[in-house]
Amino acid sequence: MITNNGQGKQTEGYLEKLLELVSAYYAFGDIESEARLKTKHHLNGYLQAGTHCNLAPIAAIQELLESAHREAFGMSIEERKIQKKLGLSVEIDWSLYEEPAIFR
Repeated sequence: MITNNGQGKQTEGYLEKLLELVSAYYAFGDIESEARLKTKHHLNGYLQAGTHCNLAPIAAIQELLESAHREAFGMSIEERKIQKKLGLSVEIDWSLYEEPAIFR
């Protein structure tokens, strides 16, 4: 039987991998590609498995998704949905790429 300590490590491991997957998905932005679609399906499967097996509380998953989205896009998921519906473009900060890749 899994102890609470083991469950905590399991939850922590699940959330770490979830953050990795969601960050990879958000990195695509709005670009439609085969790789983005594959990443989306992988992420959805991981989310379904985690919720089905109770690997982490729903609230913790939602908080992680919201936090990762805010970090990637500078706004909440809801704010971005509204902007997309209104047809407002999301400005991308390209300053990260001004420095040559060899120095980053």
